[in-house]
Amino acid sequence: MIGLPYTTGEWVHIAMVHSNGELHAFLNGIEVASMPSGPTAQPDTGGQPILYLGGMVIGSRDYTFSGEIDELRLWNTTLDQTTIQTWMTTPLTASHPLWTSLAAYYQMSNGSGITLSDDSGNGHSGLLANGMNDSNWVASTAFGN
Repeated sequence: MIGLPYTTGEWVHIAMVHSNGELHAFLNGIEVASMPSGPTAQPDTGGQPILYLGGMVIGSRDYTFSGEIDELRLWNTTLDQTTIQTWMTTPLTASHPLWTSLAAYYQMSNGSGITLSDDSGNGHSGLLANGMNDSNWVASTAFGN
């Protein structure tokens, strides 16, 4: 696990890049940590990869996230630090140069109940769980957008 420093009550941008067996962590566009890493998604009982975001429980240890997530972007390509810095505060559109490498895009401002809409057009809807019976879908205020 990579722990990232942050100030409570302040928006931060976090990017995680998995490449060649390494997980790189970026905080506000700057690489701050890296570590060896295995697969980033685990198969569910149906054999489809599933990605958990915001927490996990290992035995009696609870590693859950307590906060707000404004947006999530999942890419099928490795992003470098310059690309992360250039696009981290800009909402994505189909004119983005790497749009075709976007696997899923969750703006977290639209959805229904606990279903999280995939704004990439790739149809990878997400589900909110463990504490979210219904969401308050609102426009983003993070980073001024």
